[in-house]
Amino acid sequence: MSTNKVLKLAKAAIDKKDYEAALKHCQDVFIRDASNYNGNVFAGLACLQLSRHDDARRHYSTAIETQPDNPLAWKGLANYYDKHRPVVQQEQLDALNTYSKLLSFVESDATKTSSILFKMAVLHEVLSQHSEVLSCYGRILATTEEGAELPTEKVATMISHFLSQKDTSLAIWGMLVKAFDLFEGDTKSGVRSKFVSRGMAVYKASISLDGGLHAKLVSECEELLSCQPQHALLSLVQLTLWEQAPAMQVQYPCDVSLELTSNQKGWCEQLGVLMDEGTLDATGLGVACAGDALVKVTDGKWIDAKTVIENGLTSCPAMCELHLLSVIVHLRLHDYHNAELEGQKGLKCASSFPKCLITSVQTKLKLCLLCVATESEDGPQSKALANEFSELMSGDLHMTALVTRGYILAGELPQAREVLHTLQGQESAKHLVCALQGEIFLSMEDWDNAIKQLTAAIEQMSQLIHSSFSS
Repeated sequence: MSTNKVLKLAKAAIDKKDYEAALKHCQDVFIRDASNYNGNVFAGLACLQLSRHDDARRHYSTAIETQPDNPLAWKGLANYYDKHRPVVQQEQLDALNTYSKLLSFVESDATKTSSILFKMAVLHEVLSQHSEVLSCYGRILATTEEGAELPTEKVATMISHFLSQKDTSLAIWGMLVKAFDLFEGDTKSGVRSKFVSRGMAVYKASISLDGGLHAKLVSECEELLSCQPQHALLSLVQLTLWEQAPAMQVQYPCDVSLELTSNQKGWCEQLGVLMDEGTLDATGLGVACAGDALVKVTDGKWIDAKTVIENGLTSCPAMCELHLLSVIVHLRLHDYHNAELEGQKGLKCASSFPKCLITSVQTKLKLCLLCVATESEDGPQSKALANEFSELMSGDLHMTALVTRGYILAGELPQAREVLHTLQGQESAKHLVCALQGEIFLSMEDWDNAIKQLTAAIEQMSQLIHSSFSS
């Protein structure tokens, strides 16, 4: 009987699940040709079903040696590793090699590719090859189209791996977000808490501001409110503080503008209720006090805000968010000595903010200190801060005005005129230019021109107010 006919008998026996008979037919083939490709593939399959694992692996390996570019034996060997999970390191490495080779045969099929990569990720993790694990998961996510479904338990394993890593880079976070968005398991609400915690850590460590990160965290915190309100509110208030600090406007001559959305105000107030219940730790108490003070500052309740801030600083003396709010409150209360002290303390502990916000927060604090210096007529400090900001103005209307006023208070009138000249031609700056020119003339004791410029400033301001009401 020809070899092909014997192979057909082996295949028929396998189809009938008569694996012993299939092996006998394969042995007949091996008498003639021990390296016969199909014979070794059939023998490998039969041995695998009969739990003769070593023989199965040997037959598949022989077939691969004969035809290394034929996928059939590679698929068989991969099936062997699927059923017989390797525990010895060399076998684990051999399994990885097998799966890697198999990838080249199925690269056009996203589903099969993902299935193989999941298996490889597990082996890489067992071997403590963490970068390779991330590479596998990255490839899975990169080839998964929007709306596609992946096995829930495997996505859960992927998310668990991302969450177990100490890496807080935006690249890893991006993969975690995509995996989390693919996850539709019943335990998603439980995973969400860890997801939010990791996101806050990523935000804190990030050196570049990512609006998508902030928006994603707010969205997931809102989902978390129903099951873990304390965790959700602490994160939402912290995010509010991180958003408000760099966005606040320090304005000429001595004012700070903050605006809260109704949602942000609501989160701060709800966390304030938890604070009153005494359920927060020291850090949580600091965040709650900062949120409560933020609401009171925007409502103009300066004395109440001052009391809340002092309570918060008792729990968290190195929380820059509280010192920043304290500066604003003391400025509004015309307590320039304490405003100066709080500003300096804030500069020393600016690292309580995310890395990507520290420079911006320090700038806001120094602008507040410039306000303090000009209001308290501290000439040397006014000059020092004006010099620092003279290179940073970049057309910022109020910063330019504050720098100009700093130079005026320091008696540096040529520099004041030079800085003020950069505002010439700006329609919205006319009232500021007139007011500051009036201050320059006052410092020169040129009373007539001072009155003329200050009167013009009042007229310009009246026109702006009228135009604003008309529109």
